[in-house]
Amino acid sequence: MMSDKDWQWWSGTNDEYYTNGPFQCREHAVEELDGEGGYIIEAVKLHVRFNADQLIENQYFEDDDYFSGENSDPDRAGSVAIIKTANAELQGLLDAWCNKWQHTFVAPEMFAATRNAAIVPEFADEAAQEAWLAENPA
Repeated sequence: MMSDKDWQWWSGTNDEYYTNGPFQCREHAVEELDGEGGYIIEAVKLHVRFNADQLIENQYFEDDDYFSGENSDPDRAGSVAIIKTANAELQGLLDAWCNKWQHTFVAPEMFAATRNAAIVPEFADEAAQEAWLAENPA
């Protein structure tokens, strides 16, 4: 679950790639455009996270020759509840590991969530920028 502290402001010259940020407030994102106009957005940065189900599927069933899926689908032994419990335990371990070591990964240039996107016009002066900010709240 994302909290308000996870949301930060970004700006850029196009709406595909936000090169400026993160900022704690919308006004700073707009100021960074230097009156040239562009785009702003409030976003949560995507963090590296590994998915236990996907890791098991890729490693155990697809990337290795432990199983041959030609005649039947690979399966795991145990009840659905036991398999879910095992996967949940692995996910907990992966989450803890990512929380501890995430700084060792290059941060992806993607957002996990966005809101309050806006096109910012060019401004003749600082007064015009202030007026636009007042007329166009987030």
